[in-house]
Amino acid sequence: MQHKGPISKFSLHIPSRIDHDPDITQWLMFLSMNCINELYIDNWKLKSILKLPNQLFSCDQLTKLTLDLCMLNPPPLFSGFQKLIFIHLNNVSYPSNEAFRRFVASCPVLEELSIHDDYVSHQLPCLVINAPKLKYLSISRTFQSVCLNGSESLLSVSIFLAKLVQNPNKTKTQELIQFLASACKLEYLCFTRYFIKMLVAGGVSTILPVTTFTHVTNLRLTALHSWKELSCVVAIIRSCPNVQKLHISVNISETSSDVAENSLMSCNLPDKIFATPLH
Repeated sequence: MQHKGPISKFSLHIPSRIDHDPDITQWLMFLSMNCINELYIDNWKLKSILKLPNQLFSCDQLTKLTLDLCMLNPPPLFSGFQKLIFIHLNNVSYPSNEAFRRFVASCPVLEELSIHDDYVSHQLPCLVINAPKLKYLSISRTFQSVCLNGSESLLSVSIFLAKLVQNPNKTKTQELIQFLASACKLEYLCFTRYFIKMLVAGGVSTILPVTTFTHVTNLRLTALHSWKELSCVVAIIRSCPNVQKLHISVNISETSSDVAENSLMSCNLPDKIFATPLH
């Protein structure tokens, strides 16, 4: 606390063996007055989510923020992180959908956002991400719907649904795919795990014939377990006419592998494509 002058980067690691939560209020207050640019808080106490104090939201010079196993709850008067371009949220919980939406919307120059939940415990029914400058988005957690309206600068999107959810929003699922295809110039697209099942449940195959991902050159579709999912994947591939690199993982049955490969080859993939073998 005796340091004078700016601090560009600060990392806090909270080991699992300590028996109490550290009081980081004074540290964050000190950092907010010393022009902190990059902040990393890594909490390894799996049974104790770290509640971040309001002083975090006074660090208005932040450009990079990484949080692990924390509770993020912006105060009502939070005016935003005007310089924040990178956010990685791992196992972070929020008091409500609105708190998450408001936090992301308060970062006007945000370019990269990563949202992961390793423990499949912090479900947000609806992820609303309105970030006009956002280019790279990675989601790996449980949700019922994703809304990206307003995020037209996206170049790379990866969505991993950690577990199958009840009553996914069919309309929101279709709107998401239509938005990604029509409003963005995506170059990389990745749908994995249970998100393919959500696309099937949302009837996405019915809208793909008139929905084209014109700019996608790198496509990754994994964890397929049924013929309905495979049919959906075929429809997605056909909607990406300029794809050059393709990775597909199919887990239907060994005896069906030849049929699966024939189904994919019926997509009339261009000769220039580099495809990973089915497995």
